[in-house]
Order: sequence, then structure tokens, then C-alpha cells
Amino acid sequence: MKRISSVKYILLSLMVLVLTCGYDECATGPGEQNFLISYSPSADGNTKFYFTPPDKFVLQRITSRCRSIPFEISIDFKYPYLACSNSESHLIKEFSNVQKGQVWEFEFFSPGDNGRGILIDMANITIQ
Repeated sequence: MKRISSVKYILLSLMVLVLTCGYDECATGPGEQNFLISYSPSADGNTKFYFTPPDKFVLQRITSRCRSIPFEISIDFKYPYLACSNSESHLIKEFSNVQKGQVWEFEFFSPGDNGRGILIDMANITIQ
């Protein structure tokens, strides 16, 4: 029975490796990645925020904040983490009460640092 369990573990490990192959879990440091932020209105009057990474990444967490409200939220991606490519925009979250002139800040964390994540980029956008 232990042999079957070991085989399942090995197959699961290989599957995870194959699925995440090509995604960068390492980074050079905050602000050096240049994640692009965009937004658009939703049908119900809220605002959807998106990001486009400069390369392929695996993300553990995204923190969103607007200091003028004040508002802050962390979006955690438990295992399996969010694998994102640079070929498309990815939805961060839809927020209400987004107003012209507000500055929204976003922090992107890759897996690591004992579950807290490693900060790989900070980006912001001013609502026009």
C-alpha cells in the first residue's frame, strides 16, 4: 500500500512540475518587473482592475489598496498558485466606489518566504 502511495506522490509532483514549467517563481525585486495595470467599467457600475505581467509568473498574492478611501485587500491564491502569462490581461478584482483622481496601488507576490510570499513588483494607476 505504501508503494502505491509513493507512486501517487511522484506522479502528482511530476504533474505540478509540468504544469508550472516555464513560469518564473523567482524575481529580481520590487519595481523591476513592470506589471501593467488597466481598468474598465463593469455593467453594474463597478470597476474591474486587470494586470498584464512582463513575463510568465506564478503568483501567491496580490494586494490592492487606495489610500484616499482608505481601502486595502489581499487576494491570496492557495496552492495551486495563479499561473499567469504575459500574452493576456488577468482580472485582479472588481471594486465599487472607484472615483476619478484616485490612485490605486497593487503589489504582486510570488510563492515563498514561508507562506507570506516574496514581493516582486509594485504598480499603481490613477483613475481618469
